[in-house]
Amino acid sequence: MYFQFDVKKINSHSGKLMPERLQEFNRLEIERQLKNDADLKLLVIKVQNIIKEKFPDRISDNSLKLDEEYIKSILLWSSNRIDRLSDVVSNQLAFLWISPTINKNKNVDDLLIIEKLKERLKLQEDLTKEKLKPFLKSFSQQNNVKFSNLMQLVRSILSGLKEGPSVAEMIEILGKENTLLRLQTYIKKNSNNN
Repeated sequence: MYFQFDVKKINSHSGKLMPERLQEFNRLEIERQLKNDADLKLLVIKVQNIIKEKFPDRISDNSLKLDEEYIKSILLWSSNRIDRLSDVVSNQLAFLWISPTINKNKNVDDLLIIEKLKERLKLQEDLTKEKLKPFLKSFSQQNNVKFSNLMQLVRSILSGLKEGPSVAEMIEILGKENTLLRLQTYIKKNSNNN
């Protein structure tokens, strides 16, 4: 091996750390681990611990969604959005684990629209974003609601965010049961208001 060594091949950049590439390397490592069953199991356990650490008050009320399959689906969905595992509990993604605080809304029209949307979503079999996008557009047209206003309202109910993933994407990743539960929580809170 010593005969391959050449001083001329050594340069000043050989040992430099490139911090701007660390995030990319970390994301690639997460993606690699997602493809290996043993590594994926370890990732799920790490994420469960990160979630419990971030939301300790939610452990006792059993409102955290910590099952393995759900966490796997979140990791697969978010792999191009996160640089570190701790990113899955960032403010932008916290809605995946905890329901947002629902504020009372005195707008009766909003309540009626959400009630109709919930009933229509119950009937939907395929809740993929590809199917949901035209469904939501059609729903807004049929109910004479401006699409952007509907999306803003539903996004707020599902995530508490003003921006982030598309509403269709949120519904897909949260799943039917969780989405319907959050819509029902909004309806219940605002029905008591009227």
